[in-house]
Amino acid sequence: MNSGVFTVMWGLTATAFGWIVATDFRDAARRLELMSRRSLPFGLGRQPVPVIAGVPVLRLVAGVFGLVGPVVLVVGLVELAGPDSAVTSAMPRPPLPFLLFATVPVALGLWMMWRPSGPLRGEWAGGGVVRRAAVVVLTLSVLCGLFAFVSDAMTVLPLCWLSAAVSGLILLPGRR
Repeated sequence: MNSGVFTVMWGLTATAFGWIVATDFRDAARRLELMSRRSLPFGLGRQPVPVIAGVPVLRLVAGVFGLVGPVVLVVGLVELAGPDSAVTSAMPRPPLPFLLFATVPVALGLWMMWRPSGPLRGEWAGGGVVRRAAVVVLTLSVLCGLFAFVSDAMTVLPLCWLSAAVSGLILLPGRR
């Protein structure tokens, strides 16, 4: 996988995330803060959580992503257009214990997102066709990314990342 592809994807995702949350498009910053409160593991969401970073701090951090994202995007495009763009870097295959260890956080994360109080379950229950499709694509892209990582299909991994980022950005803004 060419590192320019990763840089372009990171730049696009950071730019879109930063602009959506920093401008509070359709109340996205409040929804992201609410989702992060609801996704606390092991019943910690029922206890009062002290607010360290509320919506204003979240919008400030998103503004940094919104400013850095286009710069990273341009760097990635220049890297793709450069003379070494045809050179791909082969990643070494991770050992089996590491792959098994990588499966645990993915499974735990999906369980937390799909449990009855999880954000994906709530989006599924209250969403229309587009939001439900984004939930399915997000879940499948996480599983696709794990499969690509385990099976050494690294050429598929950027597609998994991009589809997860797009579906996450669809779910981030609130409903009309």
